[in-house]
Amino acid sequence: MTNAAMSLLAMTVPEGCIDAVVDYYRDQRILEVSGAASGCLLVDDRRPGEVTVVAWWHNEGDYARWEKAPEREAFAERIAAMTNGEVRATNRELRVVHRMFEMK
Repeated sequence: MTNAAMSLLAMTVPEGCIDAVVDYYRDQRILEVSGAASGCLLVDDRRPGEVTVVAWWHNEGDYARWEKAPEREAFAERIAAMTNGEVRATNRELRVVHRMFEMK
């Protein structure tokens, strides 16, 4: 797992836009299109307006390609439009040093 990476995107959108953002991620299959090895879209019901995207990448290069992909830019522009520009986002890339994930 030496070069594996994880990206963490934390977005804050207007409370009334959460369902639209989640539906857009699902309908457009953003996680699948990204090329990530796996990923998930999370909402915290105790913090209305917060959406978090976690993705695991086989290597840092895969994530770097996604960061520059025109599809990623188009997705971001659409989310900004659906929230009337009221989206704040922070993005982090982390190097994976140990991972255990299994759900049945």
